[in-house]
Amino acid sequence: MLSGGPSPSAAWTYGTSYYHTFTHNQLRTLNNKYQSTIRSFNYVSGQYEYSDRTQLKLTLIISTGSNTKLLKNKDNYQFYYCKKEIHELGVITVKSPFENDIRIYDKERTICDCLKKKAVFDEDMVLSAVKQYFRETGNDYAKLLNYAEILKIRDTVKQYMEVLI
Repeated sequence: MLSGGPSPSAAWTYGTSYYHTFTHNQLRTLNNKYQSTIRSFNYVSGQYEYSDRTQLKLTLIISTGSNTKLLKNKDNYQFYYCKKEIHELGVITVKSPFENDIRIYDKERTICDCLKKKAVFDEDMVLSAVKQYFRETGNDYAKLLNYAEILKIRDTVKQYMEVLI
């Protein structure tokens, strides 16, 4: 799904989502300087085509205790903290349209994060993402339940599974 892309100086799009205008150089700098950050729901929901909503800020996950200069740039970025022991849970690496490695969460971790933080995210967007996930074939429900157990939302995930499967 992360295929193609506009010219390196243009704003970039993928899937059906548009994200804040970042140049190729800005994204490369972000990837190189802040390698421990993980792209969060707004990026990942576009990656998996769970949302077609416009996102005005790039949302990043950083581990508790991290401090970056990016924290001062609240116009372009939104940060969520995650405990160090679960920060890397479900991390995968994908290629951006500019062929940079980007760290994101896999589908199962994304769904768990949506349900865990549904009060923070738009409720309709979360529900749409969860429904889309359960409509797809080939998802790893065992992994989803394992992540849900670790993130302490197993009962919530099971309720959604019972209704949507």
